[in-house]
Amino acid sequence: MTGVQTCALPILIICTFALCLFLGFGKRRSEIEQLGEESEFFRETLAGYTPELLAHMLDVTSGLAIVCFLLYAMDDRTLRIFGTNNIVYTTPLVLYCIFRFSALIQKGRFSGPVQLILRDRPFQIGLALWVLCCIGIIYANKLGISIGTIGAY
Repeated sequence: MTGVQTCALPILIICTFALCLFLGFGKRRSEIEQLGEESEFFRETLAGYTPELLAHMLDVTSGLAIVCFLLYAMDDRTLRIFGTNNIVYTTPLVLYCIFRFSALIQKGRFSGPVQLILRDRPFQIGLALWVLCCIGIIYANKLGISIGTIGAY
C-alpha cells in the first residue's frame, strides 16, 4: 500500500481515552458535590481534588473527545468504511449529550455517570437520536439517498 496512512484508529483510541477520563472525572465531581465537606473523609482520593480542578478536567477531556469525534467523522478512512463523511452532521447531538452530562454531574444530581445515563430521559433521547442519525446517514448513503455533501477538505 502506498501513500500516507490515515489515522482513524489512533483517533478513536484517543477519543475513547478522553471519554473514559471524562466519565471518571465526572464520577469524582459528582461524589464531591454530593458529599460536600465530608468528601475527603469518605474516600481519601477525593481529598486531592477540588470542584474547580475537576470542572477544568471535565472541560479539557470533553473538548478533546469532541475534537477527536470531529477528526474521526471527517477522516478519509471513515469515508472509505462508511462511504460518507456526513456523520459530522451529528455533532450537535454529540455536543448536547456531552454538555448535558457535564452540567448534571457538576450539580451533583446523580451519584455517578451510570445513574445519569440510566435515569436522565433527555440524555437518553439525545443519545438514541445520535445513534439513529448515524445509522440513517450510513444506510441512506448505501441506498443512494443523498443527505448532503461536505465541501472539499
